[in-house]
Formats: sequence, structure tokens, C-alpha cells
Amino acid sequence: MVSPRTPLLSQILSGTVLLYAAGVATYIGLHPEQYQWDFEIYYSAIGELQAGHNPYEVLYLYPPLTLWVFSPFSLFTQPAASVLYLILKSIAFLFLLSIWRKEFLPADNNTLLPVFLLFAFNATIYTDFAAGNISVFEQLFLWLAFSFLLKNRITWFCTLVIIAASFKLTLLGSTLNKHIKSLFLGLYLKSTKSK
Repeated sequence: MVSPRTPLLSQILSGTVLLYAAGVATYIGLHPEQYQWDFEIYYSAIGELQAGHNPYEVLYLYPPLTLWVFSPFSLFTQPAASVLYLILKSIAFLFLLSIWRKEFLPADNNTLLPVFLLFAFNATIYTDFAAGNISVFEQLFLWLAFSFLLKNRITWFCTLVIIAASFKLTLLGSTLNKHIKSLFLGLYLKSTKSK
């Protein structure tokens, strides 16, 4: 991730932030009962579905088709699945950093990026890791999509936006025209009234 041309200060900052991030991820992984509460819901939703119950009873908030993404975690105990999820999220985040650096930030102008990421937006990256939310994965798909858009690879751009938006349909809704948004809103409201 760090090239030989990267200034020494940037390498030191990157190394320091990565060590800090590894320490935080390790602490979260060693204390799954205190962290990863969003992942606990995903894990419980799969258990409910496999038991023939309603996964939405455990406050699962995403569309039904998204449950298949979490189903492989049911092969493990909840603590082991939580650690596996954290490892996958860490890999996704490193890939996201790589995309940002290679595709969107000039090499001579990103010395303070590691420090910025640590504290930016009220520490949302830390909050996401602590909560076990899926937003790092969503961001990975979105920024990868933007990368393809810059290369005029529209099919890949659209595919990745749809994948990212499949969890939080508001992402997809913001890319659709007014009439299609109205249709989705009507279908959603109708489905909530029938429950």
C-alpha cells in the first residue's frame, strides 16, 4: 500500500495508524460480547430464518434477499463468526484504502490521510468496526463503482452500485428517477401496512 516514493512522514503516519487499527480490531475481536451488536443481529436473523421463524423479529432491517450474505456465518458459533466478520471487514477496509490512494488521491498529497481517516466524521470508521455494521462493505462497493465510472466502465459501475444499495435501498433510490422512487415507496408502504 505504501510505495518507496511515499514520503517518510506518510509512511510513519500510515504505520502508526495501521498499528492502532490492528490493536482496536484485536480488542474488538477479543471482546465480541461487548462489540459487534449489529453483526449479532445479522447472525441471529440467520438463526431465526433457519429455525423457520421470522428474521425480522430480531430487528433485522435489510431486505430479505440480503440474508443469504450472512448465511455462511451460521456454520460457526456466534463469537467465532463475529471474529471472522471482523477479519473480513478489516480486509475490505484495507482494500478500500488502496482504492482511495490509487484511484482518487494524488500520491504527493495524501500524507495526512491516515490521521484524517482516524478522526474524520466523528470517528465513524471506529464506530462501524465497534458496531459490526456493514457500511465498510457498502463503501468498498461504492468506491470501486466510482473507480469504474472514472474508467467509463458503466456496466461495472451500475452493478456495484446495485450491490451496495441492496442493503440500504435509500442508496438505490437516490439514483432512480422520481417515478420509480414513487413506485418503490408505494410498494414499501403497502408491505408495512400488511404486517
